[in-house]
Amino acid sequence: MGFTYLDIEPDDYCSYDYVAIYDGDVEDDRHLVGNRVCGTVPPDPISSASGSLLVRFVTDGSVRHPGFRAYFLSKECMSYFSNTFLTLHKSLVFLFNKDLV
Repeated sequence: MGFTYLDIEPDDYCSYDYVAIYDGDVEDDRHLVGNRVCGTVPPDPISSASGSLLVRFVTDGSVRHPGFRAYFLSKECMSYFSNTFLTLHKSLVFLFNKDLV
């Protein structure tokens, strides 16, 4: 998984608006891949050891930024998923699984 565009409210700790990526299908700090993502500098591409990535986008809704665009590639079928997620007032969760793509 990688980001082709990122513009989420910047904060040193990504406390207000962020994307959290988990290896697997469970939101558990032990499975958090790297740190929360925010600001305008996308992280390096992310790989999954489990074959699944759970992506949670969280916003407090107080400051609006355009959002992000991410992609997911499956080695098995080389499928491509891309979408733009705009800043909303709720949390969004996406589960990318190699068996679902």
